Amino acid sequence: RRGGTDMGNVSYAVPSIHPSFSIPTDAPNHTPGFSAAAATEEAHCATLRAAKALAMTGLDAYLVQGMLDRIRAEFAAGPGGERR
Repeated sequence: RRGGTDMGNVSYAVPSIHPSFSIPTDAPNHTPGFSAAAATEEAHCATLRAAKALAMTGLDAYLVQGMLDRIRAEFAAGPGGERR
């Protein structure tokens, strides 16, 4: 059984990204095997790498001149360039 998020709904209201990353395991999420894999050094490194990438993406949105305006304009244009 798989879980879900409301990210699709959120993305209709505000510009959004829904990134994911993996850790070295074949165990499905929300299982004891996944919990054990998540406690490894490899999983910790993967988590830090993903967190740093997200943080840098957020910084770029605010610090790169014009980027936030482009993000807002693209969002306002909607999928396929249709206005929201």
